[in-house]
Amino acid sequence: GIDLPNKTFSKNIHAVSKILTITNFTHYDKARGLVPLIEAIEKLRTTHPKLSLTVVGGGKHLDTFRSQYKKDYIKFVGFQKNVLSYIDDNDIFVHSTFLDNFPYTILEASANKIATIAVNVGAIPEMLPSTSIVSPTSRSIENLLHQLLSSTPLMSQVTADNYECIQKFSWLNVVRKFTNVYNDSYDN
Repeated sequence: GIDLPNKTFSKNIHAVSKILTITNFTHYDKARGLVPLIEAIEKLRTTHPKLSLTVVGGGKHLDTFRSQYKKDYIKFVGFQKNVLSYIDDNDIFVHSTFLDNFPYTILEASANKIATIAVNVGAIPEMLPSTSIVSPTSRSIENLLHQLLSSTPLMSQVTADNYECIQKFSWLNVVRKFTNVYNDSYDN
């Protein structure tokens, strides 16, 4: 389950410039989902020159990615204990890994009311509405990011839709589901 803090969405679209991703660099196949996101950011910087990407996560392939993508607008911060401070400090969260069945970071970002987009893998379609899900290509990621960066109403709507979608994962709802399953099995 997830705690749902009582926050309001208050991003000024003209100030939006920080994108966050959290990944694991232990397995190269999991980390390689970062490549289409970086390619999308590179293309978007032509129309959004202040756009930056913060990459949180550690593992044996981190240094490979750091050396391969040395850009002043990409910040690899390594493993972090307090991921929520990074979520709060960014405008859009993108989960672009190809291998992740139920990424809890999507719940954390959506619960903290930042616009969240993710690739269509594992249980992500149960976690986010279809309007927040992209194919794992730089073009698809770039298109949705461009739409979000260009429209305050769309950014607000996506954020609200994501928050609504994750309600089923709140602790209150999770406990209710477990209680119902327990009671149903006990009654039978």
